[in-house]
Amino acid sequence: MFVSGMDAVTVHYVVQVLESGQEEGQKKLEKALEQGNVACQGADPEDKEVIEEEVCLLQEEYDTFL
Repeated sequence: MFVSGMDAVTVHYVVQVLESGQEEGQKKLEKALEQGNVACQGADPEDKEVIEEEVCLLQEEYDTFL
C-alpha cells in the first residue's frame, strides 16, 4: 500500500535515498568505532570508560535509527 499521494516511482526513490543514507551512516559509524579504539589505546582507565560509553551510545542510536 502506498502513502497517499505517492506513486511507485516516488516510493522507490525514497527507498533509494534512505538506503544510501544508511550506507553512509554505517561508514561514519565504523569510522567512529575505529577512532574510539585508537583513543582508548592511549587513554587512562577513566577516560577509556567514557570513550567506550560514548561509542556504545553511538551504536545504539544508529541501531535505533534503522
